[in-house]
Amino acid sequence: MANKTTKVERSGRQQGQQRGVREVDKRTRRRWRGKSSLRYGGAGLALAVVVALFVYYGRQEASGGSGVAVASALGPMTASAPSGSTGNFQRVSTPLQQGSKAVLLFIGAQYCPFCGAERWAVVKALGRFGTWSHLSQGHSSSGEAGFNSLPTFDLLRSRYTSRYVIFDHKDVADNAGNTLQKLDAQEQRLFNSYDSSGSIPLVYVDGYAMTGSDYSPAELQGKSFSDVQRQLQQNGKAIYVKDVNAEANLLTAFLCRADGNHPARVCGAGVVPLIERAIR
Repeated sequence: MANKTTKVERSGRQQGQQRGVREVDKRTRRRWRGKSSLRYGGAGLALAVVVALFVYYGRQEASGGSGVAVASALGPMTASAPSGSTGNFQRVSTPLQQGSKAVLLFIGAQYCPFCGAERWAVVKALGRFGTWSHLSQGHSSSGEAGFNSLPTFDLLRSRYTSRYVIFDHKDVADNAGNTLQKLDAQEQRLFNSYDSSGSIPLVYVDGYAMTGSDYSPAELQGKSFSDVQRQLQQNGKAIYVKDVNAEANLLTAFLCRADGNHPARVCGAGVVPLIERAIR
């Protein structure tokens, strides 16, 4: 990530969710804040992370859950737009870049239903600017934040390459709430600066930050991964299709603003220019 960041403009930051969606419920906040109070570093943590990874993937293989490779294709660009000019994103700083590339930061956890919902839009938006590999199916934890388990992408071992965008992603905990990935100094500083409440996910792009998701995880409950993917690919009538597409289009507009509207085939397409002009 870039080594230079700007001062946070703290005034006027709002944390309310639109459309009746809570930012993240108190249980989710407590869980991550409890984990973030742990000291990172040292041989003990390294061993714990290795063990957690081993146990996690061992369980997934045994259950047939995550670890199944999937395609990133999630359908064409649609005319869906966010509610309000920036959805639940709030301006907090100037854009963060690495060289000429825009940076999208996503800090979440595998148990988190809000993270699970937001990943669908993140994967779709970033697929317009680059290439995904090693994507897998994942799921949030049942009962977490009052939601049943919902399907999502597992990004832990994924790879993303792009001429235009840097994707900085960390999952700080696995489905059981165990520490998974360590934030580096820059990521921790951004998290502390833009998300003092300790909510997840934190999504930061083009100087705008959001905690939570722009739509409710409840829309994905009871659905299989293949059902959600198929609905998005076919621009189906399920309620989440419009909401995932609106969020993906908003993220696309943020990235276009941040990288000088490249590539033109993406940034000049469909509803993206309209969303970009509406961003304040």
